Amino acid sequence: MTAPPESTDRLVADLWAGAARRDPGIHERLIALSSGDDRWPVRVACLHILAEHFRAEAGTATALAAATHDTVDWVAFTGIQLAGRHRTDAAVPDLIRISGWPSNFTRPASLRKPVGCGSAFAKQALIRIFGSSDPGRLRDLEDAFFAPWRESVTARRRSRNHTDVVLVPRGAGRHGAAPAGNAYGMDDTDNPPREVFLPAFHIDRTAVTNAR
Repeated sequence: MTAPPESTDRLVADLWAGAARRDPGIHERLIALSSGDDRWPVRVACLHILAEHFRAEAGTATALAAATHDTVDWVAFTGIQLAGRHRTDAAVPDLIRISGWPSNFTRPASLRKPVGCGSAFAKQALIRIFGSSDPGRLRDLEDAFFAPWRESVTARRRSRNHTDVVLVPRGAGRHGAAPAGNAYGMDDTDNPPREVFLPAFHIDRTAVTNAR
């Protein structure tokens, strides 16, 4: 006969106590449960415990970042808010995927679509992590943050392969579209009809695969 599963409240209490005592293996257990337990209140509790007791330990920042995409909103909101509160740099790419670039959404004239709590929390978290709400300053901070990523991409960039391309000759083309009735208030300033002259360019003859 198997023992009944431990109750959620009892498990959470034991985890808090174990973290306070620094029980061996408790940090690793919290990280595992923060994404692997099927009870969302346990995942939320693990995030709070990690942020409270193991903020500087390896793996905690990654766990908070991963939680921002949890399938349960409350877990995701917890991860987002904790990442902002503790200025968790590792969560920046995840937060940008939720809210967009801080240098864009902080502009006074930027277009704002209807958003939910997750996007609002992510925006607040990013402003807190970067320590600024000025669009120009944020752009500089974004560039600095992602500089190592760009260097890595540049180092792995391959030269262009023109063995299976076709030449599109230069010439003028009609671009844009007349506005149509819609619920988003779009008008002819969005993509107005116009004639654009393009220089000649090459284009791949077939779809570009990952291998290519």
